[in-house]
Amino acid sequence: MSVQNSPDAEKALHLEQLMNQYGDSLLRICYLYLKDAGMAQDAVQDTFVKAWQKMDTFQGRSSEKTWLCHIAINTCRDYKKSRWLRFVDMRRSIDEIPLPIQPVDPIARQVYEDVKALPEKYRVCVLLYYWQQMTLEDIAKVLSLSKSAVHHRLEKARGMLKMEMERSEMEWANM
Repeated sequence: MSVQNSPDAEKALHLEQLMNQYGDSLLRICYLYLKDAGMAQDAVQDTFVKAWQKMDTFQGRSSEKTWLCHIAINTCRDYKKSRWLRFVDMRRSIDEIPLPIQPVDPIARQVYEDVKALPEKYRVCVLLYYWQQMTLEDIAKVLSLSKSAVHHRLEKARGMLKMEMERSEMEWANM
């Protein structure tokens, strides 16, 4: 057997494909979860290290994207539990997002800030549903919740966002 066709070489090639395909999405998830670009990059690296270590145990009961998102969110949760986090300034603006993005209009910026301000359990559901286009079933798998719990959290988040947008509209009208 040649080195190029070894199981480790195939595994490395597969991991590289996953990194190319899902790296940016995972970075967005981790950034919005952790609100720190450096920590998000570290979390994505840790996610792929864990994926490499567990790749042989992936059974295909969900998509690879769902599996990786599950690992990434659990990694972010571990980071948030870390004692180091209390020393990190978590106040960041949309301009610091670690991905190349197009200039954002004021309304899109406000929506982003409103989503970022949601409590974590709602913010993650919104992120996975709207920005990652995941199904309710996939989100339920990623978050280890029931499909109805994910649906409830999305409805609650929509209501919270609607109230915040109405409040913002009143502020704009009074200016």
